Amino acid sequence: MKWIGQNIYDFISRFRNDVYLESISTGTIASGAHLGLDSNNKIVKAADGGGDLTSIVAGTGLSGTSLTGPIPTLNVDAAQTQITSLGTLTSLDVDNININGDTITASGEMVLVATGDDITVDTDNFTIESAAGTKPSFTLKATIDANKPSVFNFVKDRGGAGAAGDIAGGTNYISDNDAQEQITMVTIQGAVSDATDGAEEGEYRVGIKNTANAAIPVNSFVLTGNGAHTDATIGSGTSSVTTLTGTLTMGSTAFVNNSGVIQVASQPNITGVGTIGTGTWQGTRVASAYLDTDTAHLTTDQTFTGVKTFDETIVGSVNGSAATVATIAGLAPNTATTQATQPAIESIGTDGDTLSILSDTLLMSNASADTPVIKLVNTTDDDQAGQLIFEKLRDDDGVTVGQNLGEIWFKGQDATQNTEDYAYIIAEIDVSTPNQESGKLTLAVANHDGGNGKGLILTGGSENNEVDVTVGLGANSVVTIPGNIDLAGDIDVDGTLETDALTIGGATIAAIGTTGITTLGTIGTGVWEGTAIATDQQKHLMHYQVQGFSTGSTNYVASKNISTNTAPFKHDVDIGSDGTTAKSVTVWMRMGGHVMPNACTLKRFTGWTESAGSASQTLALFRVRLADDSDTDPSAVLLQEVTYTASGNQIADYFNVTSASGGQSLDLAAGDIIFSALKGAGNPQYFNGTFEVEF
Repeated sequence: MKWIGQNIYDFISRFRNDVYLESISTGTIASGAHLGLDSNNKIVKAADGGGDLTSIVAGTGLSGTSLTGPIPTLNVDAAQTQITSLGTLTSLDVDNININGDTITASGEMVLVATGDDITVDTDNFTIESAAGTKPSFTLKATIDANKPSVFNFVKDRGGAGAAGDIAGGTNYISDNDAQEQITMVTIQGAVSDATDGAEEGEYRVGIKNTANAAIPVNSFVLTGNGAHTDATIGSGTSSVTTLTGTLTMGSTAFVNNSGVIQVASQPNITGVGTIGTGTWQGTRVASAYLDTDTAHLTTDQTFTGVKTFDETIVGSVNGSAATVATIAGLAPNTATTQATQPAIESIGTDGDTLSILSDTLLMSNASADTPVIKLVNTTDDDQAGQLIFEKLRDDDGVTVGQNLGEIWFKGQDATQNTEDYAYIIAEIDVSTPNQESGKLTLAVANHDGGNGKGLILTGGSENNEVDVTVGLGANSVVTIPGNIDLAGDIDVDGTLETDALTIGGATIAAIGTTGITTLGTIGTGVWEGTAIATDQQKHLMHYQVQGFSTGSTNYVASKNISTNTAPFKHDVDIGSDGTTAKSVTVWMRMGGHVMPNACTLKRFTGWTESAGSASQTLALFRVRLADDSDTDPSAVLLQEVTYTASGNQIADYFNVTSASGGQSLDLAAGDIIFSALKGAGNPQYFNGTFEVEF
């Protein structure tokens, strides 16, 4: 076909390859026809064959109606027994599932949701198994916002009438023994105690395996309903032990505490007890009828046999055989009356007991020399001794500061036979505050006018392990120490201290004007006004200036050879990373430095440094010690070192070093050469400093 202007000429076109139609308009396909290729590959139009389906065959799992036409219908059967596997299902709604196999496997967590609220499993055994620690676990979780719990029900439905002894549910605790046999160790059961309609009662049982019951655990804790009460049985067997860690309470009253002591004072229902070995009877007086025949009955006459001992005072008359009484020393003849004088008594009391003497005054008088004597003898085989104790116990329990606890007075007569208090010792309370208690002991003597003055006072201090002591009385009192006095603290003398000899720190201090003193300790303060001190007996400080610069080096560099015009300021002679590289005598001599004229000690190195940037820089002092008449190449020794971070161009950094570097001694010998050295990569560094030595 050829197109020229508005005219179309019919031609036949053949295309050897693919044919593409572009910009095809949308339209309606003529009904009953479609395009295709004939046997010559020519595009032709042919009418649709038309017609209906004449038959459809329903396969397995399918059924239908009008399968031979004209409009067939196919249905999928409800039961598909031939399906053996399914692909991935996102959801599946079924009414019932029958599983012919025995395993359901979930690749992840499995969740069963019953929208009708109930899931029923009808089986004989339901086992949950896990090999993980503290697993498997079974959790009932209630999420209702109320005080309602989760519930685990055991239901017994016999399908007929229940009976006493029916077990409604149980829990068994089973574990291996050492032969790896599964043994039921503990059981918990809920059972029917009484099945009578309207009077039902239950029973709760806890069984424990013991060696006396080889088959099953025996009930060891049982709670049984009993009308309006609940009975409890604890333990199994007459030898079983029930332990209560707290107090046993009956009703609302504590009966026995955890020490086995009965807490209820009154026991009106006790009608019999065994033999009571110890204790104190504080009840109603025991009637005479219930006392034995050899016990004193105060309401009737009674005859005693054997020896009777009375611990308290007998008030009234004691009648006995005159012949017997007359032989007792200290008693009036033929009476039981004690005589006022008892010359035969040589011992009172019993060893181990307490002898109480109730009296205002205990008087011992004797006309013999050096008597009377009070002697306290202790015969125990240990390092302890007898005690003389003064104890103050007020009836009102009052305690006051200054309260006397005990007093010893020394009394005599003066020349006119008047009684005089010549001395006393008094102990009293200084502080009675709990945990701060302190005492006071005073020794006083009569001082010239007959009055007693306190010459020695010991007072518990204001802190622990401190005792304050006051010796003497009055400004004119004299305290004499015939021997030595060793002071651990300070001595504060307001008046005059007189001593024949005084030793401080092991050195003897002589009197003023004495020329024999040859040694003193360190005198911290004072003014010397004596003869001028000789030069060789003084300490002298000497200062030497060192200054210079370096252009940067990772090793220590010392000052240049003095023959160059930049010496001694420029430092570029390499002496190693630690400054101890040995050099010849000539090198050390040409570097300059300062020679020490005498033995001395380096005290400090101080001054200023400056370096651009922020690199770490190091400045140090070294000494080199030459040997007389020797050509050995010596090494330098580091004395003091300063390492600092540069603060930047034109910014000075101050340094002041007073200690040695690396534990090196700062003692210098006469002839030691002291020189400076620098190290630190980066920008040049400058310094100007002074080192100080003490001769």
